[in-house]
Amino acid sequence: MMGIISNFFLFSFIIIIQSFFLNDYGFYDFLLIWMLYYFTNETDKIRVLVLFLIAGYIKDSMSGGVFGVYISSYLWFFLILYISYGFFNIRNHLFVFGIGLLGIVIEAFFIFISNYLLFSSTSALKELQKVFIIELFWNSCTFFIFYLGLDSLIKTARKISSQIKRKFLKLNRI
Repeated sequence: MMGIISNFFLFSFIIIIQSFFLNDYGFYDFLLIWMLYYFTNETDKIRVLVLFLIAGYIKDSMSGGVFGVYISSYLWFFLILYISYGFFNIRNHLFVFGIGLLGIVIEAFFIFISNYLLFSSTSALKELQKVFIIELFWNSCTFFIFYLGLDSLIKTARKISSQIKRKFLKLNRI
């Protein structure tokens, strides 16, 4: 239960940081990094699915767009990861890079489908293409680096947490 709550606060923090600071620069959805990391390191895939759906719900609630876009895209991202889990080494560098690009394509597809009438004009479609290309560029340059950074950050946090627990156990013995 504590893991679900801490992950809830982590992805809520990621959503807020991205909404306020990074969307203006055309960054991709940083939750994709968290989702891939959480999927690769969690053994209980039902818990992962629930957290993907909660993250999609919160992202849909905060986006102000058509409701269900992020829930649908995160669900499909989970399904592709789950199917790929049996066939590929999902911690492979090339797979992490490719699945990051695939996550962008899935989100762009659902955004396009949900706003089809809006994007039927050529100027809006060109704007969507421009945003999509910028997101793919940022993703190809930074996704793997941020994935490794998140991995390193969480391992360091776990190490510090275990050291604190050991010190408290020593204090209890006194």
